[in-house]
Amino acid sequence: MADTAHPLSVLKQLQLESALQLLEQAGALLPDAEPYSVDWLQGVVDALADLSNRDPLTGLGNRRSFEMALEREIDRVARAGEPALLLVLDIDHFKAVNDQHGHALGDEVIKSVAVAVAGAVRPMDTVARIGGEEFGVVLPNCPPSFGPTVAERIRSEVERSSVALSMTERIGVTVSLGGAFAPQWVRSSPLLWA
Repeated sequence: MADTAHPLSVLKQLQLESALQLLEQAGALLPDAEPYSVDWLQGVVDALADLSNRDPLTGLGNRRSFEMALEREIDRVARAGEPALLLVLDIDHFKAVNDQHGHALGDEVIKSVAVAVAGAVRPMDTVARIGGEEFGVVLPNCPPSFGPTVAERIRSEVERSSVALSMTERIGVTVSLGGAFAPQWVRSSPLLWA
């Protein structure tokens, strides 16, 4: 027998209040539409989907969105035959920053690195925080010969940034990078890139 419940009663059963509280806590904007209308509900779903793919500290993609982007890129390389690069970076001596200056400053270092990395690559590239102090960058349609250039640009941009310890003192930040590429002729999987 088909469910013939009224749409409004179904909406109330969805317990949207929890989802709305989550979005409010995350600072997400609710859609500018009549509450519980189709447009409004679609906006809520879109905001929740975006929230589930974003790192809350940096606003970058999270590990899940990174892995999805990596899988899409590997599939595209296999289908279209265009090369791609993967860069992974780790903040140097990050444990010492947390131990000596506290986790709040550690968070500021992570945010600073996120801004520097995102600013050093193209808008079409995927930058994500994939672990505590680890970041990944997927660079579509990027020949392997560009890898060292992009890695150096990221390293240099991070090194130029710094985080305030006090009104007069700043802490410098550096990163270590590694990379892999998928040449046109290779059929691959994300596990081989890792």
